[in-house]
Amino acid sequence: MLRRALPLAVLLLAAGCSSGPRRGLLSSRDVPPGWSLFNTDHYQVLTDGGPEEARATAERLEGILALYRRILPSRQELPRFPVRVFRTYDAYLSYGGEDGTAGCYDQSTGDLVLTRFVGLGGGDPMVRLPSPQEMTATAYHEAWHQYFHWYLDADADPPAWFDEGMADYFGQTRIVPADHAPEGAPDAPGGGKWIFGRPNHGWGDAIRAAIADGSALPLREFVHLPRGRYYDRPAVCYPQGWSLVHFLINSRDPRTHEVPDALVRALSAGADASKAVDEAFAGMDWGKLEREWRAYVEALR
Repeated sequence: MLRRALPLAVLLLAAGCSSGPRRGLLSSRDVPPGWSLFNTDHYQVLTDGGPEEARATAERLEGILALYRRILPSRQELPRFPVRVFRTYDAYLSYGGEDGTAGCYDQSTGDLVLTRFVGLGGGDPMVRLPSPQEMTATAYHEAWHQYFHWYLDADADPPAWFDEGMADYFGQTRIVPADHAPEGAPDAPGGGKWIFGRPNHGWGDAIRAAIADGSALPLREFVHLPRGRYYDRPAVCYPQGWSLVHFLINSRDPRTHEVPDALVRALSAGADASKAVDEAFAGMDWGKLEREWRAYVEALR
């Protein structure tokens, strides 16, 4: 089971849920008293936050899903993904969310689980209420995991740096008025435009500090880092994963730029994480890649 637990103090973008049986979709007759259920083409949202909360969450997720599919299109018919949104933090924790997290995708159950953080759990006075932007970033981050793991296979375990780096890349997505968007920006719900790939200033500061103090891993080692070790060092690995994905996607070097596509092709063909990384980076000049990534991180302000 995937477990992604990251303290709120580290930026509140990752999460973890406890294991459990697949809970799946509900029919209207199974909705608990006081809860609301809302279905769209690709999401079913169950919440105790009221019908407007259910509708708003479903529509927001449909919008970001269209962007995921634009970047990573699938020929398969999409399922309807289950989503649970809890009005209180305590209810979220009782369902299986880990203390100090704002949401999660639980691979073992197929659920995307979010909380509105009305009330704090755990009795920790240091836990703070997240901003609306942070809550949206968490939803986008975890929804990427839900889509990407469905896209590959329920049992697939992609490289942690790519899985989490892409989730953070999309977590910074925002909707802006059409007249404020650059030419060619994708359409978003409500007549706006999607802006994605925005710099994450907190992650940028963190990875520059890690490079400066030597705690950032050499890229050749980092891309093979096992998932457990990745999660053991969240304050370094999450920023490094995000920055590497950002660098690869925006690289002007064709060989470097093709790495994400090559990695997804290898994973889709059944390669495990280590072999897929080897295929995607085959023949890479690691010294050159390291220098160019560091220069890109320094300029990404």
